[in-house]
Amino acid sequence: MSEKQPSNSPFRFNEGLKELYLQHRPAIVNWLRKAFSIDIDDAIDITQEAFAIFIEQGMRGVLPSFINQSKARTYLFGIAKNKAYERLRDQNKQVSLAEYKEPKDQAYEDIESNVEKEEQIKQANQAFKSLGEKCQKLLHLTIVLKVTMVDVAKKLNYGNAATAKNMKYKCLIRLRKIYHKHQKELQNG
Repeated sequence: MSEKQPSNSPFRFNEGLKELYLQHRPAIVNWLRKAFSIDIDDAIDITQEAFAIFIEQGMRGVLPSFINQSKARTYLFGIAKNKAYERLRDQNKQVSLAEYKEPKDQAYEDIESNVEKEEQIKQANQAFKSLGEKCQKLLHLTIVLKVTMVDVAKKLNYGNAATAKNMKYKCLIRLRKIYHKHQKELQNG
């Protein structure tokens, strides 16, 4: 990874790539072992080859633009699947389509769902941190700590509970706008 990547490449080596590897490696290895009945060493080798191809394509700038991490995961599974077929062909162990098991069990779907939820939570936290300090305090008190509007008004020096409630509404609107703006930037970016 010491090679300098092209300046026009949108692909960047960063903690995100390391996180992607650490997060998805075990699932890909386990899936390869189950789907293709291969030993753990072969599954690990194939997974490493899949990530190497992913990185190489990123450096060349030929990766599809991913909206979120779950699509990168699907892409990695596809590379691993193709490498597994290639390895089995080389070993004269053809796997028929009937033997091939698509990774659609509940655990796989749960992982996909969790990845998407975690990404949404991360984006919501980023949007929350973009709010002003007063909005952050107001939302934290009312939503997280469930403090009454009367107590919030006293604590944050609002005239009354109705004013605090109005400010909460405005802060939520601002939070939604920031969140949706961030979503659009990720989709376009």
